[in-house]
Amino acid sequence: MNNFFSYLRLLLLATSGMLLLCIIFAMNPELADGTLSGKICWFHFTSLLLAGGVLLMEFTTKKSRFIFSLPDALLLLLFGIVLISYDKDENLQPERFLFIAQLVALWFMLRGALQAHQELRPFFITIIIFTGIVPAIWGISHTINPAPITHPVFRLLETSLKPEPFYGYIAVIFPVCLNTLLRFKNCDKVALWKSRTFLFYFSILGSTLIITTLIFKTDQPVWLAALLSGIWVCWMRLIGWKQTKEAIQKHIQLFAISSIILFVAITAVILVGNIQKAQAGDRRLLIWNITTQAIMEHPVTGIGIGGFPATYAKEQSAYFETDTASSKEKQTATCPQYAYNEYLQIGLELGITGLLFFIFWLAFSLYYGIRHRQIGTSGGILALGIFALYSYPLQLPTYWVLLLFLTAICVTNPKHDKQRAQRSIPYISAIAAILTCILFYGQKDTYYTYREWKTLQELYHNQEYEQAASRYAGLFVQLYHRTDFLYEGAECFYKTGQHDIAIKWLDRALKLSAAPELYYAIAENEKAIKQYRKAESYLLEISRILPEYDILVISDYGKGLISEDLCRYLIKLAHKYDKKVIIDPKGKNWEKYSGADIVTPNVKELSDIVGYTVPNTDRAIEKAAREAITNNHLTALLVTRSDKGMSLIGPIPPIHIPTHSEEVFDVSGAGDTVVATLGLCLAAGFEISEAMRTANIAAGIVVKKVGTATLTIEELVRDIQ
Repeated sequence: MNNFFSYLRLLLLATSGMLLLCIIFAMNPELADGTLSGKICWFHFTSLLLAGGVLLMEFTTKKSRFIFSLPDALLLLLFGIVLISYDKDENLQPERFLFIAQLVALWFMLRGALQAHQELRPFFITIIIFTGIVPAIWGISHTINPAPITHPVFRLLETSLKPEPFYGYIAVIFPVCLNTLLRFKNCDKVALWKSRTFLFYFSILGSTLIITTLIFKTDQPVWLAALLSGIWVCWMRLIGWKQTKEAIQKHIQLFAISSIILFVAITAVILVGNIQKAQAGDRRLLIWNITTQAIMEHPVTGIGIGGFPATYAKEQSAYFETDTASSKEKQTATCPQYAYNEYLQIGLELGITGLLFFIFWLAFSLYYGIRHRQIGTSGGILALGIFALYSYPLQLPTYWVLLLFLTAICVTNPKHDKQRAQRSIPYISAIAAILTCILFYGQKDTYYTYREWKTLQELYHNQEYEQAASRYAGLFVQLYHRTDFLYEGAECFYKTGQHDIAIKWLDRALKLSAAPELYYAIAENEKAIKQYRKAESYLLEISRILPEYDILVISDYGKGLISEDLCRYLIKLAHKYDKKVIIDPKGKNWEKYSGADIVTPNVKELSDIVGYTVPNTDRAIEKAAREAITNNHLTALLVTRSDKGMSLIGPIPPIHIPTHSEEVFDVSGAGDTVVATLGLCLAAGFEISEAMRTANIAAGIVVKKVGTATLTIEELVRDIQ
């Protein structure tokens, strides 16, 4: 009977651990945000399965063997900081908070399972290598047959469609493969049925595939993580910890200086890599600078988890109002969701205290790994720690699960723990398992919530706003921490005339993000209820957070939003940073457009502003346009002339081009198409004449379509050719 329970609990523990590590492959297209939500649901169910195995283990063994260690205490203290800093009133990220609680429970369950069954360690390491081999194969296939970043491969880890975390995960697995290879290099090369031989060839396969994949991936942080962790593994395998320790003790000052130099060198390499990436590098340097300033304002307990985007936006706005911000910084500014440096983001959200506890937890886990000769897993921790200097791995659930397995393997050593049996604490793993069950029960509806949201998204994209609005409201309690959900719901309320509700939802969204589209959406709702000053204030806030774009386009629909004060302010702000202003005009008050670079009226709008009917001839258009330019202090006019094309009148000789379309079905939206295409071309560096001709072609495409149609880039390229 005892053997039966022993085999059963080992099977449950091994299976659940394997499924947890395979979270990288978890996706569910039936759920909204199927990559992230699919992984969350996968984590819930597999953690529950592990909890069942741990409870069986605890109550079928004679004595608990959990040995409490320093990393255990540090992790509990870190969770205490998370709990203290969490904003209970705002509840910015309840799902993320509960996930962190589940991670703490998972840590203690893994620790207990590894102490009771040491055979689980090589099994988990094998699965870790497997989770690196499969993405590496996909990475090689992508190299041979390049795919866009929208390829499903890159969605294994997140939803933002960036390949960086994908390759970073492979780099973290590399030292685990390399250590296994070196460890079993003296195995019987023929006896394939032996576990050592199998692991040797399996690790050769993994190392080869990962190196091949990374050879074609030149991002410095990815390569640096793989290279330094690989050097670490080789050093520890070939020289060993004992000799290294003796050398350190003998030359402690030299070691300290060398460590500082190495840290500075790693930082410098990353910074140089950023600088070489021009705008992307400048953007990250700006993010790090502003995040550091924000940390200084909340140094002790931070702002709480989930508060980074909104806090960063406020800090960036304040920074740009000072004289210290450079023009380059303003040009590269964004509203990021992450700090692209996990230590800075943790420092802002949990304070310097939380950051120190996190670093100590990593450091002591690494120390225990060295002490217990877990060279591969400690190398994985090192690789992840280096990669975290430049990216955002710990914002993704996959990396957290991997990190907990690596650290738990490092810290746990059943042979060593036998010597400390008197320090064992009973039933810690059982308590963690029970906590996991409780947390699962509290989140049991997560799957159905995200599935319902998926249904609502289909209604939303089909523009069935009336039907969707009430159902969005029904999910608010469950999903009020998701910015994309709040934005979609607010859009439904806006389309159905429920502007007050839309504004409340968007205000909530602004506590989670500072995306410009949120401010614009609130401005649209405020405009709809004739609160023009409020609408204006939200639009101005965008300019303070993101002071520079390449082109400023103002579409005036004469509804009151584009007031004279607002228009003059925006034109002045754009010219301050040498940016062009394009205006689609409305009404007879063109004085508010004074200073604009290009105004794009049609013939009727031109007639209204000069006070007489302008014939649609080249000479008449030129005469009226120059009159409008002089009277309103403009630079140039681009007059759209229906079936006669368009004319550009300004500081250069007049340009008249005929219409591109031979058939006109509907001119609705043609003017908007001209303005949008013109702005895009000028931002891309086109000369004004080239931009004008491209805009004319774009307009010629849309007038062939019925209604306010759009054009695709493929259609535009085809007609240009």
